[in-house]
Amino acid sequence: MGTATSRDREDTTMTDAAETRPEEPSRGRGARFWVLTIIIAVAIIVAGVLIYQASMAAFTAQTGTGSSSFSTGTIDLTNDSEGSAVFTETDLTPGDTGTSDIVVNYTGGTIDSEVRLYSEGSGAAQDLADHIQLTITSAGQPANPAEWTGTLADLQAITDFSQGILPVVLADGQSQTYTVAYEVLDTAPQGAAADVTFVWEAQSQ
Repeated sequence: MGTATSRDREDTTMTDAAETRPEEPSRGRGARFWVLTIIIAVAIIVAGVLIYQASMAAFTAQTGTGSSSFSTGTIDLTNDSEGSAVFTETDLTPGDTGTSDIVVNYTGGTIDSEVRLYSEGSGAAQDLADHIQLTITSAGQPANPAEWTGTLADLQAITDFSQGILPVVLADGQSQTYTVAYEVLDTAPQGAAADVTFVWEAQSQ
């Protein structure tokens, strides 16, 4: 056998090194695959958005109403003795009588309201209240008059709309006439007194 030369040894070493060098890892190829996949997916999404926007550019039409508004109405009630006493009677004796008329006027546009009568007291001594007989009639709307009878003390106990007497429904521009008649009863004591304020209230229907 011949002796191996230095060149033969060098070739053998290079061959062994080549045989023992590991293969190039596939990591780079995998990364490129995922990058390409993401690019394709993004491209598909962008294309879909553009197609959607293009489809939304079709012809459109609209129609609407004018501006709607809302407001509340108002009602008002007046009487021809507003701020004035209906009676100012002095030196009464048993059997004395008297009458007075009060006209109540209603305004309310298209709003109808129920009107009732009740009373307010002054808080002063009312020792004559049980000895004054009252008869109150209401005429105008409806055509048939209504009537309430009781003592002044009975009327003084009626103090709000829920208890109110002689109810009537009035429309805009209508009026109602109330006639108040009194009589001093035989049981009336000397030196006694009483007072009352007549109040009409309207509440919308």
